[in-house]
Amino acid sequence: MNAKDIREAIAATQHAIWAHWMRYLFSVSTKDDFGNVIIPADKVRRWESQVERSYAQLSIGEQESDRHQADKVIAAIDALAWEAIGVKTWVDENGVIRLR
Repeated sequence: MNAKDIREAIAATQHAIWAHWMRYLFSVSTKDDFGNVIIPADKVRRWESQVERSYAQLSIGEQESDRHQADKVIAAIDALAWEAIGVKTWVDENGVIRLR
């Protein structure tokens, strides 16, 4: 295993996190006849507020949501460590490392 393999594994995890977020965003939004996606105003207000705050300023619930996403990256790194010593693994949809 080399740095490129580690980078690719983390990039794949980040893509999965982004894709999950986009599926959620589209599920709470409306698409008009031209294909534009309209985000509800209450969501826009909430997310704009979150963008302007540091992690430490987020509510406990918001921090927990970010921790859940961080756990996915940690699981990917843990899986790489297991594989580095010859143990085959996979990370399930909940970010839990499973041994093969």
